[in-house]
Amino acid sequence: MADFLKENKLTKWFLEGYDGWGHSRFPGGGKTNYADIFRKTHDYLNTHVHPSVETRAAVSDGDSFLTDHGPSHIEMVMRRSQHLLPKSQWTSDGSDTVSGGLDPYEVFLLLMAIHFHDVGNMYGREEHEKRIGKVMKDVPVLGELDRFELGVIAAIATCHGGKIQGDKDTISRLGAVLNNGDVRYRPRLIAAILRLADELAEDSSRASQFGLASPDMLPEGCFIYHRYASALASVHIDQPNQEISLTFKISKEEGMETFLFDGKPVFLLDYIYQRTLKAYQEMTYCSRFMRDLACRLERINVVIDAFCEPHDFSPVKSISYRLGEIGYPNNDYETLATLAPELKTEPDGNQLANVFSDKCNTCEPVKP
Repeated sequence: MADFLKENKLTKWFLEGYDGWGHSRFPGGGKTNYADIFRKTHDYLNTHVHPSVETRAAVSDGDSFLTDHGPSHIEMVMRRSQHLLPKSQWTSDGSDTVSGGLDPYEVFLLLMAIHFHDVGNMYGREEHEKRIGKVMKDVPVLGELDRFELGVIAAIATCHGGKIQGDKDTISRLGAVLNNGDVRYRPRLIAAILRLADELAEDSSRASQFGLASPDMLPEGCFIYHRYASALASVHIDQPNQEISLTFKISKEEGMETFLFDGKPVFLLDYIYQRTLKAYQEMTYCSRFMRDLACRLERINVVIDAFCEPHDFSPVKSISYRLGEIGYPNNDYETLATLAPELKTEPDGNQLANVFSDKCNTCEPVKP
């Protein structure tokens, strides 16, 4: 796992640049070695926690088996995060604020939050994002961080999914810009990068190929998730063109069978439609908080190729579509009522005129 830290641009930039940044880029005036904390956390979780997340989750839930949530998934989220940041992040030495990127302390918070975002699955999938603190208290090196910083990391990691008080808008509850001592950081921006990177951290490597080959090895309700991951051939974040490309490959066997989802049978193609819409919704939502980044994402391009046989070169059917805003805003889906739902309880012009009539002594009653 140590090689990954040297190969990934995000971790390499942070670790190699740390000694040259000086104490002013981090809280505490040099009392805390944040690079050392990250390295030790990375090694500890990859050895003692991440490899057992799926197994512990299966034991806790009884009828589930997650796609890969081990060290490989953590690395994938870091890679996706890397592609959401501008190239200037890697060409800068970090001595000054990176234009359109993250400061060194923000990168530390992001890397730590990535490591902890899924650990709560060990206690069950439901509301797993709220159980991060249970794992944090058992990681020895985290004793070098104060409770405030641990709370910040947990809060950022918690926003990667789920709901808070029934609301999916979890990121808005964080501060836009905060300070730890004299060091500024942007919790909403960091949380948005993690959330979108996690949404895009899918491909065939996360699927249980042995379980797919032996259906009895996977709980029926989990099969669709592994089929989806297995069908996702590539994810490409194209910053210059402001788009994400998702490519799927479906075999005849996968395309003709139905799988259980939310208690109902569903074709894999229909589930892909649902998941790509969710990916677009996540991209749109997270982009709201990522405006400080040089990266702008506006569209998702989807290609789904269906093959009779796995070794075929030509698909029997190729489906392609683009999710994104097109042309001038359309009143069919962007009405005042949908953009400003609070207006439902406010008056129209005639009702306001009657308010004037009722409240102002000099006004005549308004005729309907």
